[in-house]
Amino acid sequence: TYVQAGTNIELMTDSSGTTAPTGLYLESGATTDWVGIGVAAPENLLHIAGAAPRLQIDDTSGSRRAYLDMKDTSNDGWRMGFYGDGSYDYLAFIPITGDDYSADATIALLDTGNVGIGITSPAYQLQIKSSTAGAINIFSVIADDDGHVMLVGKDAEDDGYVNIYDGAGNQTIHLDAKQDSYIDTDGNVGIGDASPDATLCINQAAADTAILTLKSSDIAHGITTIAETDTYAVFL
Repeated sequence: TYVQAGTNIELMTDSSGTTAPTGLYLESGATTDWVGIGVAAPENLLHIAGAAPRLQIDDTSGSRRAYLDMKDTSNDGWRMGFYGDGSYDYLAFIPITGDDYSADATIALLDTGNVGIGITSPAYQLQIKSSTAGAINIFSVIADDDGHVMLVGKDAEDDGYVNIYDGAGNQTIHLDAKQDSYIDTDGNVGIGDASPDATLCINQAAADTAILTLKSSDIAHGITTIAETDTYAVFL
């Protein structure tokens, strides 16, 4: 049973000749075929309204999976899905290409709050896994002018590196796991000193240990140290 007003149709229940509204509406016009749940004048293909409305999708097969697919006319798009394997549950975003759903999830959100990019079982609050072999910049932090603040990546041997930039976008620090690491020659380096006034400034504070120790793998050369009271050093 339904009640129609112009192009708007409201479905009704009919029990022993008594009708009652269901809250389900169909707006059918020359250019629209919209469905409303709880709203008499739907404004889109599916329009849901109510006090704290909820759209629920249940899996009844026992596979612990449910999906929402969003695609264009070429069947390219994204799948948002819930996945559960008994040990942990996660929400994943999977790219769809030509109606192919076999790609791995690119983003996963675990029920623990951990987020994975390129990995569906992140062990940390944020974990990123590169899917590309060889050298690649993995992630960056940028400023409001889109300039790099920090860049993290890996080289062809999967050794990690970190680049840090100044406000003008100049790379001032490069830290590499195995290759040369450096700080730009225009910047002073401080060890134990937040305001170094020389190219290299080491502040030992009040400790009685050596400030700088120079070692050689050749035992015959021994060890040379520079202490607090030294004004020069002899290198053996």
